Amino acid sequence: MKTNITHWLLSGLISLFFFHYTSGQSKSDYMSIADNIVNTALKVQPGEVVVINGSESMLTLMHELYVAVHKVGGKAIMEMNIPEASKRVMMETPIEYLEKPNSYRMMQSRTVDCFINLNTTPDAHLYDDVPEERFAAVRQASQALNQANKSAHYRSVSLGQVGGIPTYSYSQSVGADLYEMLDMFWDAVNADYESMSSRAQNLVKKLDPGSHVKVTSPEGTNISFALDNTGARINCGLTDETVSRSGPANTWLPAGEAYSSVAPTSANGVIVIPSLDFRGTKIKNLKMTFEKGRIVNMAADENVEVLQKALDVSSGMKDVLSIFDIGLNPHSRPLGDYLSYEMGGVVTLGIGNNSWTGGDVESDFNFDFQLKNTSVMVNGTNVVSQGKL
Repeated sequence: MKTNITHWLLSGLISLFFFHYTSGQSKSDYMSIADNIVNTALKVQPGEVVVINGSESMLTLMHELYVAVHKVGGKAIMEMNIPEASKRVMMETPIEYLEKPNSYRMMQSRTVDCFINLNTTPDAHLYDDVPEERFAAVRQASQALNQANKSAHYRSVSLGQVGGIPTYSYSQSVGADLYEMLDMFWDAVNADYESMSSRAQNLVKKLDPGSHVKVTSPEGTNISFALDNTGARINCGLTDETVSRSGPANTWLPAGEAYSSVAPTSANGVIVIPSLDFRGTKIKNLKMTFEKGRIVNMAADENVEVLQKALDVSSGMKDVLSIFDIGLNPHSRPLGDYLSYEMGGVVTLGIGNNSWTGGDVESDFNFDFQLKNTSVMVNGTNVVSQGKL
């Protein structure tokens, strides 16, 4: 859907109103959130450089984060994300320039100690009319940064998983009530991370390298695969839980996940996704058939060509099943078509690049999708039963 500046400004104002007032967040709440991110999730140390990135609707929280970083001796740098400007860049910049890597971002990966990302979707349909070739060019430019990140050791916290911090526009796009989304979001952010971490650690013990996993659902998913040898990880709100021998230590809020990379040639079977929003287009009853790890057939009731086009213009191991993730947060649950990684009992699978899980599948394309009401067996033992842990 084509957008204009008036629509974007109105959407942003509505989003800002709902974020500040219907979520019940006061200045003291923002101070508490900032304190937890800086002192608990990141454990910022004196002298460390922290980059805070967010959009204008997040200015109040960015303010508190900036102060919190300096109070513990860190040095904060603010970066503003302007979605409408980013959209114009994608639409108006010659493709040969979009494909060029950003050397500044690569330098940051080597010199910055911590990143704080505040993700929002002021207009859920802002990028709907961007041609897939332009997305591919941007992904191509990011390949050099992905490689650089393999040897980077920064820590990062990102607030807002699928869809970012809920906004009015995004709630409409997924058919959910904004008030309910916001209440659930902040409850999930403020969950008992020690309890979730304990549960996650118990689950990780079952996700040994080479473990056999089977995922089924009433909608027709029936897929089996093996976990690779990188080892399972958890996301329970603390970056020091995700530190590995290579790559950054990332955590995402709301937290609550145990995840692993999939052995690249191991997946066999079918994945069925009843409803999927891809590039602003609804794909109904998407069915992907895998053999020896790769997609050999893909069909849907409607609009499968949108996803197929994205695969066609991508490179590398783009069609390999590569990601397995189980949500553990008891305060987060499916709402309408709103699904996210951390939701208790929700399973996330993904194809393509899996650098964020520590895997070795390389591609300029990554596509993760959530499944509800699934059952999961690991080495013959039930881990999830019809969406319940």
